Amino acid sequence: MIGLVFHGPEVIDSGEAEDALSLISSITPHFRAYLGGISGKTAVIDAGLTDVIDITRHKLPSELIRELITEGCEFILLLNHAKTRESGLALGNEIFRRVSSLVEGSFSLVQIDYNGFIVPWKVEMEHIKIYRQILGAFGFEELAPPSGKEKISKVGNTIRRRVEGVRPGEKILVDGVVIGIAEREDVFIIEEDGRIVGIEGGRVIEENLLKLDSGILEDALIKSVRFFREHPPRIKGSLRRDVKNKRVALLFKADRVFEVLDDVGGVVTIGDDTTSIVGDISRRFGVPIIGITDGDLDGLIREIGSGKMEEFERIAPGNSLIIRVQPERDDMIGWRIREEIFGGKDVIEIDLDSLKKRVRDIVKDDLVWMVEVN
Repeated sequence: MIGLVFHGPEVIDSGEAEDALSLISSITPHFRAYLGGISGKTAVIDAGLTDVIDITRHKLPSELIRELITEGCEFILLLNHAKTRESGLALGNEIFRRVSSLVEGSFSLVQIDYNGFIVPWKVEMEHIKIYRQILGAFGFEELAPPSGKEKISKVGNTIRRRVEGVRPGEKILVDGVVIGIAEREDVFIIEEDGRIVGIEGGRVIEENLLKLDSGILEDALIKSVRFFREHPPRIKGSLRRDVKNKRVALLFKADRVFEVLDDVGGVVTIGDDTTSIVGDISRRFGVPIIGITDGDLDGLIREIGSGKMEEFERIAPGNSLIIRVQPERDDMIGWRIREEIFGGKDVIEIDLDSLKKRVRDIVKDDLVWMVEVN
């Protein structure tokens, strides 16, 4: 059994995932396909491929691959389309490092990057024949696993980590949080005494650093993007359903959105980017949101470039409420909502109209504008 693990929206939006599935099926019927990570899940839904590519395992690619190997799937294909060869190799190297550090026993991991190359990070003897068949079917250049540059250096309590494959103007994300904007191609993130404090070669967003845990830089998942999805979506499918569930979740970050949407009838989102990302995803499910924004948008969703009211109104699901508050007040209001309405919990049961009324009461002194989405 071969496990196909797709990563990122590019390989889905471009139609390359369907090409890959066709090529693999011409070699063997014994495979299953999965989506690793979060950013590509919406693309799978839009492409109408949820019956072919499993998006129900809410795990990073390395976590998913480890899980598949423990379930007996010893030959894994990682399929993606990185923006540059350097960033593609960096992705494969990081995933292979994480998998091999925790998996005992034999397994094979091969990366197929639709930038036109294949990397056999590890191929066991019993898989060489089918690997050669795959290499011939795709016709991409075969690259030896690179040793690469040392991306992390330590001096005392200071850590510098290189961001690979970055372009000027791209947002730099650490574990899903935008911490800054790249100003050149040679970019390093600096951590001192366990806290990320700055970026060499980029402009840091100070308030977003507060959203990160301490001591994470060495093992964090780091990427650079201009938008989460470079290709405009071609929506062929959805997971829309009747929403009668009174369970409502509170999200300060978008990383758990798909887990949450499995079991709620509404979501309260705190922050401009969390609101835009969760709103964009939630409309595929028909789950309304109550979004608290303050105008500090990083612009990860192409459809929301300036954070204007009409942009949020276009992407939010029906029955949603989007609220703009005074600058630098969204997180403070979010914590009030968490304590005064959610009682410190992440999920509660509450009527959505009652929830909207209570949120309006909390934001009234900081309100800039508010829009109901029909």
